[in-house]
Amino acid sequence: MHITKSIDERINSGEFFLAVLYATLFLLFLVFGLSLHLDHVALPFRICSALADSGVIVMACMWLKGKWRYIGAGLTFALGWLLLANLFYFRNFEDLLQASSYLNANISDPAITAGALSSFKTTDLVFLILPFCPLACLLYGRRKAIHSPVRSGWKLGISAVCVLSWALSYAGVFRRMCLWYPDATLKDVAGMIFSKDNATWSDVYERHGFTGYAAECIVSCFNIGMDLTQADVDEIKGSLSDHTLRQSRLRRDSIKAMNGRNLIMIIVESLPYKVLEKPEAIALIPNLASEAGDSTTIVSRCGILAGYGRSSDAQFIFNTGLLPLRHEALVDNYAFYDYPSIAKALGRMSMEIIGENKNLWNHSLTTKSYGFDTLVDNVAPTGMDQDSIIFKRAEIEIAKLKVPFFLFITSISMHDPYDSRRVSDESIYSSIKADDPRDREYYARLKHFDRSLGRFLAFLRREGIFDESVIVIIGDHEIRASKISPELHDDCVPFIIINSPVDGAHGCGCTQLDVFPTILDMMDARSGWLGVEYSGLGRSIFSPEAADGVYMPTDADYRISEMIIKGRPK
Repeated sequence: MHITKSIDERINSGEFFLAVLYATLFLLFLVFGLSLHLDHVALPFRICSALADSGVIVMACMWLKGKWRYIGAGLTFALGWLLLANLFYFRNFEDLLQASSYLNANISDPAITAGALSSFKTTDLVFLILPFCPLACLLYGRRKAIHSPVRSGWKLGISAVCVLSWALSYAGVFRRMCLWYPDATLKDVAGMIFSKDNATWSDVYERHGFTGYAAECIVSCFNIGMDLTQADVDEIKGSLSDHTLRQSRLRRDSIKAMNGRNLIMIIVESLPYKVLEKPEAIALIPNLASEAGDSTTIVSRCGILAGYGRSSDAQFIFNTGLLPLRHEALVDNYAFYDYPSIAKALGRMSMEIIGENKNLWNHSLTTKSYGFDTLVDNVAPTGMDQDSIIFKRAEIEIAKLKVPFFLFITSISMHDPYDSRRVSDESIYSSIKADDPRDREYYARLKHFDRSLGRFLAFLRREGIFDESVIVIIGDHEIRASKISPELHDDCVPFIIINSPVDGAHGCGCTQLDVFPTILDMMDARSGWLGVEYSGLGRSIFSPEAADGVYMPTDADYRISEMIIKGRPK
């Protein structure tokens, strides 16, 4: 009895609830931080960051009285789901959720939820179970837990722990930055830490904790777009002119033969370049390998730049010749903007065909922004043999297009996860050998895509469309490393041009930023922006400079892209 009374003097039911709340939040934040595998952050600093993040919430909850304390218990459930959603997103996209994605109802699309659920691990149950602890504490203590006051000593103690933890956490950030930039002054380091430039959302979390990430999310929701000064406009014009001067124009006789042809672009989901180099490529992808080996076909190894544009993949780069935003969901905030594009440069009847619903990643808006006349969506959102359905639909839609036309098709069968069958033809599986079951399913979908492509190309030949068309086949992005064995990891995709204006293989390297200027060059198309000629921020693979090596985009290119995407000239 005396012992119980002594304990009650030190901590009452309300303070005990706060202690349980603090411990629960701390464990949630710590498990989340450890699950992100930020190997450069030492464990003591992760602990300090988790203490600081949980302390901020507990400090706010200290002022809640009566039944309002149930808000604190409810916050743990919301936080558990929030952290779990970000963990799923990080495993699939190597970043945290962009601010505007929380307002996007389309994140429940089957293509997204399937990838998220495939990332689930047993340890993730922590985020679903731990939030019950503060609620159980309130329900068990009932009136005492609700009405017991929080003494000033407790408030000061929790505040002190929070401030100290935050200081130690930032000390760790400064330490890491000083190690990475040994010649930088403390002022320079501080500037880099609190700078918004070049920062992904995971960078924001690593520097400022989850509280800083949440604060940045809130601020960014009210910070859409930017006002361009005359100096900004002049900088954009100068950069675009410099890029245009570096482009080449193909021989007049080649151009004359090309500019009346159809353009068919086929964007292939998760197609690494190395599948073309495999000894079994002829057996695995006979149609693609055959077309790639033709003397009139150009095949280039194309570096992937779609990593930052997760909400738009590479379609934005291909269509506009611009780079995606590095720390913002582009199509959530800027899908409706007016962009320079291939469709606008060609000025002909155009159509985009996608398997998913048009509301996913705002296709309903981007199709118009890119200048397409028609969008055909929801062709094969889920189920078996999706690519076969998409190409079959393309055969039907081509009959509606006036020659010459521009047709933009995006495949979907090879989208992860690869933990369930998406191909109905059993003969495809029987011919595949792979040690990893995920590889086996991926190869089956790859073979299904190849067969679907082969039937589509055969249709074009039968209808007399093939020889009158330039056909571009290019990979969208890499296969997610967590979804496949290392055998298929690759940071490049194939860029294949069938019926190209140049004979012979063209094996120079390039990046996805070079697709736009190459197509404009090849189709003898012109585009303008802000009164100057626009050829994208990459360079045509037909340019003499292309033989000197791959042009990698600079920070200046990203800056110009951001100003064009977000800018509003005064």
